[in-house]
Amino acid sequence: MAIKMLLHHCLSNKSYNQQKNKANELIKNYDAIFLKSFVEAISNAIPHNMFARDQGIMLGNGEVWFGSNGKVIALNN
Repeated sequence: MAIKMLLHHCLSNKSYNQQKNKANELIKNYDAIFLKSFVEAISNAIPHNMFARDQGIMLGNGEVWFGSNGKVIALNN
């Protein structure tokens, strides 16, 4: 699996901008990058109630934004 995205995240109060090209890098740091509360918010979001506007489609309270092509454009953790 190839993951290609610029991921900005903070670990231990340090900010990182990293190109995550390998699934194993993301999986290795999954729990530190995607907090339990974030994963639960996405799990509890109801896709039927998604908000849409010109900049994209929002899942939950803005945890995930999708572009017009249906691909994820932002994860707000």
